[in-house]
Amino acid sequence: MPTLQDELKKLNTGPLMPFGKFKGTPLADLPDEYLLWLGCLDDLRQPLLGHVLREMGRRLSERPAAEGMVQS
Repeated sequence: MPTLQDELKKLNTGPLMPFGKFKGTPLADLPDEYLLWLGCLDDLRQPLLGHVLREMGRRLSERPAAEGMVQS
């Protein structure tokens, strides 16, 4: 039997993936590679495109600055 916390988590998941391999999965739980692939699709429409771009931005803003730098 699901706990109250489980039920509350379902309510606060944010946008869900509406199709494909990860259908029903919160965008926040998608693998980085899949999210990037979605963001590059030419025919991805709003509102999903906006949600994907916001999630990508959220993830980038949470990374330490050095993680995004290339070593030479």
